[in-house]
Amino acid sequence: MVQYLDNLLTAGGQVSLLERTVEPGEVGKTPADLKPDVLLRLYRGGTMISLSDLDQAGRLQAGDILVLLTGAQNGPV
Repeated sequence: MVQYLDNLLTAGGQVSLLERTVEPGEVGKTPADLKPDVLLRLYRGGTMISLSDLDQAGRLQAGDILVLLTGAQNGPV
């Protein structure tokens, strides 16, 4: 676990946190559809929805802001 967290915290590591708005092709999808990325947090209309409550959020909507755990191949933070 320590090695994984070190990778996450290291610039140029293989794992990154990424915050971005939902893309048009993702509207209507579920958080599980974002694989291999992992949705950690969702902001919708000024409300923060945490990982433990994502099942209550339903499908992704236009304007949602996503906080993702992503592999470095998907781009820099």
